[in-house]
Amino acid sequence: MPKKIPEEELAAIAAPYNDLREFRQKERNAYSLICRHGLKEKLCGHMKRRVTYVSDEELANRAAGYYVLKDFREGDPYAYNMICHRGLLEKLCGHMERAINSFTDEELAERASKYFVLSEFNEKEHAACQAIYKRGLNHLLDHMKRDHEYQTDEELAEITSQYDELTIFRKEQPKAYGKICSRGLFDKLCTHMKRGMRDAYTIEELAVIASRYDDGKEFREKEPSVYNAIGRRGLLEELCGHMKRRGNLFRRKIYLFTFPDGYAYVGLTFDIEGRVRQHTVTDKNSPVYQHMRVTGGKYEFTVLTDWLDKDVAAKKEEQFRKQYKADGWKMLNRVRCGALGSAKVNHPESEILETVSRYRYIRDFSKGSPKCYRYLRTHGLLEKYCATMKLKPTTLEERKEEAYEKYKSVIDSCRNRDELRQNHHKVYNWMMSHHLLDEFFPKQSTMPKTDKGRIAMAKRCKNRSELYKKNFPLWYWLKNNGLLDEVFPDPQRAFSAEEKEKIAASCKNRHELQVKHNSIYVWLKDNNRLDEFFPDTITFMTDEERMEVIASCKSRKELREKSPATFDWLNKRHRLDEFFSKMPRRYTAKEKENIAKSCKTIAELSKKHSSIYRWLRDNDRLADFFPDDKRLMSDERRIELVQTCRNRTDLYAKYRFLYFWLKRNNRLDEFFPR
Repeated sequence: MPKKIPEEELAAIAAPYNDLREFRQKERNAYSLICRHGLKEKLCGHMKRRVTYVSDEELANRAAGYYVLKDFREGDPYAYNMICHRGLLEKLCGHMERAINSFTDEELAERASKYFVLSEFNEKEHAACQAIYKRGLNHLLDHMKRDHEYQTDEELAEITSQYDELTIFRKEQPKAYGKICSRGLFDKLCTHMKRGMRDAYTIEELAVIASRYDDGKEFREKEPSVYNAIGRRGLLEELCGHMKRRGNLFRRKIYLFTFPDGYAYVGLTFDIEGRVRQHTVTDKNSPVYQHMRVTGGKYEFTVLTDWLDKDVAAKKEEQFRKQYKADGWKMLNRVRCGALGSAKVNHPESEILETVSRYRYIRDFSKGSPKCYRYLRTHGLLEKYCATMKLKPTTLEERKEEAYEKYKSVIDSCRNRDELRQNHHKVYNWMMSHHLLDEFFPKQSTMPKTDKGRIAMAKRCKNRSELYKKNFPLWYWLKNNGLLDEVFPDPQRAFSAEEKEKIAASCKNRHELQVKHNSIYVWLKDNNRLDEFFPDTITFMTDEERMEVIASCKSRKELREKSPATFDWLNKRHRLDEFFSKMPRRYTAKEKENIAKSCKTIAELSKKHSSIYRWLRDNDRLADFFPDDKRLMSDERRIELVQTCRNRTDLYAKYRFLYFWLKRNNRLDEFFPR
């Protein structure tokens, strides 16, 4: 925006808007200029203001319509937050029932009986758990375990016997499922459960669900589990043949984008809606998207053919491009037509067998070779080629083998878990989360078994801090048994009163004593003897002595170095400016101009030399030193820069703010006629 805009232009910009917030968001520069010149009431008086303040009476009326606090918090969150912010919750919401009080004792007992682990009950039924605690009904939680460590396999067997489907068991009891897998009990305890989608759906059920949909894409998005089950069994053609298909890797349509300035773009796709959205919205590097910015978003879209075979469509696309080019259209296609961007990859049987032979688990196969995995899944060939594969390693031996293959070099290079944690912390965290640290790096006892051996090991360290860092369990054992003073006697405690006084007298100030001999400092402080050895200079100095010290110093810095106590005394009483006025450096006019010339931008000048920036701004001289700044540039200078550009595209690339300035003032056709 220019520095000064006439009031008439500002009024014309503000006139179309009826909402002040909308005007402030869309026309920030104009709104800031209106406020700066004091024209807000005059030019924005017709706009609606959105009321943001709500009185206490209105809040009380809103809260009166609710009887449960949770319903009020969800139904009117703005009023609830305002009440909490003003501290009126008990006053205005005291009549409402809390969620904890809405449970009866019978309901609490019924909900608690469904869970066997306390933490799981607290996560899924937090309100009921808190209600039990507040009412003192802890006997309802006696049958639950307080930790997640199932001690025996019999307890795990009792939990698994209550489930018939593996997916439900894995969702409702994830910790028990993880414990079963880590102990290698999966085949023993979970064999009676139904697994996977094949047991969950029959063919008749799949056919009934598929018959409800007429569009293949809609069916795949809304029923992904059913669609995947049909794909695994190879029944896509049989059960989904009646659905409309939007094209696939073998069938394409040819489309055309045309623009009013004589440009066109030809392409082919198997997803018409997705490709239009990609060209016009998501893909900013698309030639169609970039040309839309030049034409102001105006274009026409046409589908030239019906579904064609991919090879026929590739040839037709090139024929259409040549035809439109011969008719005088300027083509936006950057590469040669006929490319099948996302064409299907052929997977011969020999290549499939070679790929499958590299993997032991389906999880690794799907991540390592996703294209081959998707090909087998969509064609129902997973059972044929992956029958011997497991979904993932379940037993401890399998997980141990997988970890060794993955981190063989790291495991062989480390001697213990401390070295692994210091040099390869990511591997250490991975092995710890998979409970494999004890398998590769078993724990070693850090303390001897006998007391004499432990004391002898502790004496190898120089002091307590060294023992604390190297062997914390041994330090903790000595502390609990009262042996720390025996092994490491504290030399500070053996000083007599005379020795402590001599040490205190040898220190220059309190800080030095506290750093070197903290126990002696505490002893003096407890006995109120600190002033005896280190008198407080601020307390014992008279005002005349302070004034003499202040008069001998020329600046604040000198006073702070010479007498920090006097400096603090002045600073606490806000009298520093009385004796040492803070005078900014004074520049001449030429020095200010030279400093302004040395800065590249206004932002740099305002950060480094704010006083010079304000001096230039108050004298309206910023434009003399920064003529190319877009906020200060005059209309004449703008027009000069516009005339240096060849066309609209060149102007948009070099001076984007000038492009929008011309567009906003409807002057683009004046300089660049269509």
